[in-house]
Amino acid sequence: MNKTFIVSDESVNSYGYTILTAGIDLSRFEKNPIMLLQHDSKNIIGKWENVRIEDNKLLADAVFDTESELGLDVSRKVEQGFLKATSLGVTFKKDDLDSKNILSKCVLHEISIVSIGSNENALKLYNDDLEFISLAFGGITDKKELGKLLNLAEPTQTNILQATKLLLKQNIDLLSFQKSINDDREKEALEIVEFAIERKVLSENLKDLQLLQFKSDFETSKQNLMKEISNSFPMKQNYLFAQIKLSQDKIKKSNQEQESGKLKSEWDLEDYRRFAPEELNTNPDLLKELAEQYFKNK
Repeated sequence: MNKTFIVSDESVNSYGYTILTAGIDLSRFEKNPIMLLQHDSKNIIGKWENVRIEDNKLLADAVFDTESELGLDVSRKVEQGFLKATSLGVTFKKDDLDSKNILSKCVLHEISIVSIGSNENALKLYNDDLEFISLAFGGITDKKELGKLLNLAEPTQTNILQATKLLLKQNIDLLSFQKSINDDREKEALEIVEFAIERKVLSENLKDLQLLQFKSDFETSKQNLMKEISNSFPMKQNYLFAQIKLSQDKIKKSNQEQESGKLKSEWDLEDYRRFAPEELNTNPDLLKELAEQYFKNK
């Protein structure tokens, strides 16, 4: 007999918002009702049947692929009560998340069996500090990676949750936020690679391969290529890094101005707090100047 899961209801989830069951678009999912393990598209462990809405709850029956070793193992863990949680993989538009953190519309892509879920009534409750935010960031669960995306000095699960909830309260689409970070990294990677080619550190015909390596592991690729540039031009190290940093700062400034809707030279204290808080932390003179201006205008 297939096991029925409550995969979503209208309780507040660990990300601080509520998904209205009636607003979940099932049309795409019904064409391909896959069951994943931990939102990993490589780990298809079965499918879902009899997906329906009852009493404002989204229910689904699990059909495990017991012909595969992984599917059989997960099925056994579910039957024995070791795994009890599910998690939705959805996309949504920023405008559909209101100021009260109620998500009125979303599109369901997949339902995963997970060790720790998001919706309170989809499993036995655990402490919020143990929750991941894979739903909000399209499947990313690595704490270090999430910490980089959220600009956190200490990427603990508690800090990640707090930062995510803050972004949600500001009505920011987290998937769009993640995309903007990825776009910035692509621009930075291209700048570094082209600079390496210009300085004869990297061959032109290896450009595409190097950019793929940046996509696979940005931080390591950046560190390795910058080291090669530095080693090749030891006497000009400071100049090289200064040129690259100048280019990166220009990209960052352009993105910040685009996001804020005005020139950075026109920013006040609130603008810096919202769009570039790290600059206030590293530049006390700027903070003092803006604070004096802020209180002067009060």
